[in-house]
Amino acid sequence: MRSSLVINIIKSYNKGKDAFFEAVKTLAQEEAKKGNSDIANKLLIALNVEEKEVKEQFQPSNAPAFTLSSTVALSANTVPKDKDSSLDLFEIIEPNISLEDLVYPDEIQEILNQVVNEWKKSEKLIAAGITPTRRILFYGPPGCGKTAAGLALAKKIGLPVAYVRLDSLFSSYLGQTSTNLRNIFDAVKSQPIALFLDEFDAVAKKRDDNQEIGEIKRIVISLLQNFDFLPPNVLVIAATNHHHLLDPAIWRRFDLSIPIDAPNKESRLKLISSWLKNYENKLSGDINLLATITESLSVSRLKDLVLQTVKTTLFIEEKNSIEINDFMKNLILMETFDNSFEAKIEWARKMKEKGIPLRDIASVTGIAKSTLSDHLKNMGED
Repeated sequence: MRSSLVINIIKSYNKGKDAFFEAVKTLAQEEAKKGNSDIANKLLIALNVEEKEVKEQFQPSNAPAFTLSSTVALSANTVPKDKDSSLDLFEIIEPNISLEDLVYPDEIQEILNQVVNEWKKSEKLIAAGITPTRRILFYGPPGCGKTAAGLALAKKIGLPVAYVRLDSLFSSYLGQTSTNLRNIFDAVKSQPIALFLDEFDAVAKKRDDNQEIGEIKRIVISLLQNFDFLPPNVLVIAATNHHHLLDPAIWRRFDLSIPIDAPNKESRLKLISSWLKNYENKLSGDINLLATITESLSVSRLKDLVLQTVKTTLFIEEKNSIEINDFMKNLILMETFDNSFEAKIEWARKMKEKGIPLRDIASVTGIAKSTLSDHLKNMGED
């Protein structure tokens, strides 16, 4: 810690609160640059509490204390723009996804509820010198609910979302992308808000990747610095399909790294039931079987399968009921693409491994049961 900064803090105290606050912020930035992020965070937390106490001294006794519900949304005029394209660097979203409507394993749900509770009691935590969870990374395969989890979490806490537009973030001007990042972080740090960085790997790639140009490495450094300077009132939510590409230093900046994988059977059963809720009287068959055979599907693909089958069966073909075989027919089209004989045989092998009766597989594929049996026997499956 440089003695000149400490001396400056002492001098600034006599010049008034504003000068003192700025001097402490400068010291925090200096510590963060040296890699002492823990010290920097503690300084900023202490400063946040002190600023709040000073403001309360000048508030009327009957004035309400600041809470999350008093958030003031950023106006369109205050959203920074890219110098090159003039596009907004982020858009303000009021999430309409409820956490209660999403289906995740119990352990994931418990973590999300814990974060909500921490933010609901954030003022008490900060006053006690404890920082609530502020940086969350969701990672996993596409279509499994990472973005939905982030938006629903922000809604449950009561935060608006600054959703970063990656298409406008990258600039053709040298150094402008790092400037865009800084402008984004500067714009959101003055109020309680969730900063959502989707497709996060685009700006947080490993710096030891020889395939990447120097500009990408400068962007990662800029990102790390901006993370370190964020005040406790900003919740950073990032999502990536390619967590293996992230720089190791980025992982250390997150309080929580949460894997969102393809849904397990229990989750698939809950999801299928919720999507078929309005068609229960039209459903013929056991949806447990449907949950079993859709093991490889993401949430988005599973939803496509269910709704496409409902649309085709009840509204296009105008059948009186939906059978499990109707779902299986659409599933085979979804998974084999070319609908060739070889693809159907391979699909039949997978279904038999999951315990699907050969007669049902024959009905769905249109291949005679005896033919299926012969081919599967040759493959060592029968």
